[in-house]
Amino acid sequence: MYTRAIKIYQKACIKNIKYTIFCVLLVVYLAVWFWVKNKEEPSGALSAKRNYFVPLQLSGFSQANIPYLMVDIDKRQFNAQIDLGFSGYVSLPPNVWANITEKKFLKCVSRYGVAGKLYQHELYQVKNIHIQKMNFSPVLVEELKVEWEADINLGELKEGPEPEFGRIGWYLFRSFNLLIDAKHSMLALCDGLQTLRSEGYPVESFVSIPLLLDRGLLEFEAVTSSGKLRCVLDTGSTLNLLNKHENEKLGCIDDHAIINPNNQNLMQFEWNNKCELANYIVGDKEFGPITFNQIKSPVAFEAIMGIDFFESHLVFVDFKQQRLYLYKYPEEE
Repeated sequence: MYTRAIKIYQKACIKNIKYTIFCVLLVVYLAVWFWVKNKEEPSGALSAKRNYFVPLQLSGFSQANIPYLMVDIDKRQFNAQIDLGFSGYVSLPPNVWANITEKKFLKCVSRYGVAGKLYQHELYQVKNIHIQKMNFSPVLVEELKVEWEADINLGELKEGPEPEFGRIGWYLFRSFNLLIDAKHSMLALCDGLQTLRSEGYPVESFVSIPLLLDRGLLEFEAVTSSGKLRCVLDTGSTLNLLNKHENEKLGCIDDHAIINPNNQNLMQFEWNNKCELANYIVGDKEFGPITFNQIKSPVAFEAIMGIDFFESHLVFVDFKQQRLYLYKYPEEE
């Protein structure tokens, strides 16, 4: 009987051990499942889902009124301006660039500033960058050139010291669709109009037009009393800029190499040189009047729609269908 009792006890112990192991494995499995479920979304994963809406709350606006986000790369954080006029992924400020050790050189690229000067940029690849709940991987980065930055900011007045900014270009978002809601200090990655409708956006009032990507910019056409105007969406510009003048007929311009052998500043710009287009028709809706600052730049663009435009318009960029959706906020809002 004593031997039988021992065997019963041993069986009970073994059973308890198995039960304990099962419980431990179950807890580990659930912990891993919850971690995977709630971890940051990797770049490209969203496109595999039927519906997604990922808001990215802006960290603020620079002194030049350019929106920016906090970016984390290689455990280093910095502010990056959202510049949809930048045909690239991410440019890093010098103080961040110098401390990024794991980057793979790819090639050199040439970029023009708005003044017509040419700058050489080294392009590298890094494993990933983090923006709030999003993980983008891999990402092409380049060092932000101080001279190029000075070229494109039109000499905005500074109100005091400001942290160094990097830049986020539209290439970072082109695997998704992008909502720019500057009025509510937010960007959002979104699969389409149906999801926007469920989020409360007035999609029935959106104007749908072709998104023109053939020149490496986010462009669309508007019709004015002077003719068609090809416009660049550019959150990296404070102002709406018009690069056409009274003695020049409005119309699409050909992209061409800038003739500037001495790499000089070929731009003419004055802050008080403004004009107003009474009619500015996009699709089948009137969006005018719209005020522009006039500029003379050798760079082949007709008009830039800057933050002045985004503050009064909701913009949804559908990269997959190459469509652009615009909504003008009512005056009373």
